[in-house]
Amino acid sequence: MSSYMRGFINEYIELQQATILEIGAHDKPTFVKEEAKIFFADVQPKEVLLTDAEKWTDQRNVKSIVDLDYLIESNDYSKYITDKFDAIIADNVFEHVSNPIKWLESMTALLNDDGYLFLGVPEFNKKFPISDRFRTLTTFSHLLTDYIRNVPDLDPEHSVEAGIYYDMTTISLPNVASEKINLERSLHDYRNPHFGVHCHTFSCDTFVNRIMKPILMLGVVDFKLLKCLPSENKYVFLVVLQKGKEEVSLTFEEFAGDIGEADPA
Repeated sequence: MSSYMRGFINEYIELQQATILEIGAHDKPTFVKEEAKIFFADVQPKEVLLTDAEKWTDQRNVKSIVDLDYLIESNDYSKYITDKFDAIIADNVFEHVSNPIKWLESMTALLNDDGYLFLGVPEFNKKFPISDRFRTLTTFSHLLTDYIRNVPDLDPEHSVEAGIYYDMTTISLPNVASEKINLERSLHDYRNPHFGVHCHTFSCDTFVNRIMKPILMLGVVDFKLLKCLPSENKYVFLVVLQKGKEEVSLTFEEFAGDIGEADPA
């Protein structure tokens, strides 16, 4: 189970009283059905997840892959789920979403009033042995453009970028320039986008002032940002959003300052 999320979530909800949706739990659900009234959703059926498990390099426990309550065929979840929840957990999901602003709109539709959205987001850090370490941080303008363009759930542009800059050493293969800078390879990635692609990269240091507050300032997503902090798992940072409106305070200097500077605490 996803231990670093459990204690964090318990600070905000009464586990025995809440109705919870977890997205993309795979083999590591934050809570199991014996512990909570929890439901599971994913963009791929369990049969596909089981087949893909044979390719995983981190020896995940295949027997722990959850049974799905909802199969989602796009990032507009409200098309497939009519129920509402007190909390939604999305651990290692946000970076896969091609249109995060539209996705956040969808999450508000699934939450009861004052409901919580808990995000676990991979920490972009060039010092960490992660697959995205050769990429650059996603900007707010990129996310806004994705929203204005209404990019598809499986977006070719994100697929090409991820294919070029993916660190092959994370799957025990060398990084070879002639294989990365290859038109045929990029055409393949363009024509075959998939939900496993990391469409975006984020860092806890810049997520509040450079990403989330600007999104909330647009006025299209009804969330209050409660917290953003590193977790005990150094590869993931945690974000808490609560359904509701609030005025966002952000100066231009905080938003557009030196990208190397951390967000103020």
